Amino acid sequence: MTVLPLVERLVGNSDLRGEPGVCYMLRAGQTSVLFDCGLARGRGPTVLEANAAALDVSAAEVSAVVISHLHPDHVGGIRAQLRNSFAVPDALRLPYAVPAFVPVDMTHSTADVTVVSAPQVVAAGVAVLPPLNRMLFWLGRVAERALVVNVRGFGLVLVSGCGHPRIEGTMAACEQALDLPIQAVVGGLHLPVHPLGTRCYPRRCSAVRTGLGSRSAKPTPAPPSR
Repeated sequence: MTVLPLVERLVGNSDLRGEPGVCYMLRAGQTSVLFDCGLARGRGPTVLEANAAALDVSAAEVSAVVISHLHPDHVGGIRAQLRNSFAVPDALRLPYAVPAFVPVDMTHSTADVTVVSAPQVVAAGVAVLPPLNRMLFWLGRVAERALVVNVRGFGLVLVSGCGHPRIEGTMAACEQALDLPIQAVVGGLHLPVHPLGTRCYPRRCSAVRTGLGSRSAKPTPAPPSR
């Protein structure tokens, strides 16, 4: 499994651009999942478009889209959010009828959108968790879901968009749904994470959130247990 951040706030390479949004390309076996779509603010080429070109990523390889929650920094901007949709730049046009798994009622002009309210396998070794709700004081209620990959010989890798429902609650829901231990967490946590760790996580679990670059665990995903 490889996690390639396409949009992140921090960048570790002068050839890449950062913005306060999230978009990852997850590659597991023959599957490539686009997780969220970034913020796409400003004029000219968006951060997603520029970084995808710099990292030689093509939309043609996308076999599924997973949206964590309906916030502008995850669905490609405020316009997409107001339309209850998600957006990618024209230069990264998604394959027609690509499966898209979303946490609430959303639409898209070309994707085959499915609202998922229960754990569901979306590809071999890759599943989405049910959305968890949390009331945010200034933004109202948000339903956010995580994605999980079962990596053979390693265990579960949990991919979080923002962590609004609190990451420890998401981890508990994951282990309850799949009945397997979590070995790594990647993505947005919405809490400060000290380099030496935090009591929010079991000691056996590692958390990763740094600048743009490839994150990899052991290859060859096995199907989730459920």
